[in-house]
Amino acid sequence: MTKNLLKQFFPVLKTEKEILAEICSKPELFALFTSWTEYQQKE
Repeated sequence: MTKNLLKQFFPVLKTEKEILAEICSKPELFALFTSWTEYQQKE
């Protein structure tokens, strides 16, 4: 509910799933992302 409400007022905000999909779709972003520690990836 809260996430949907935030998305209503701030449509630019992306979910974690949307961000990960974008990272995985771009090789240069994916290479950088996978070079980070698990802690850094969760931040």
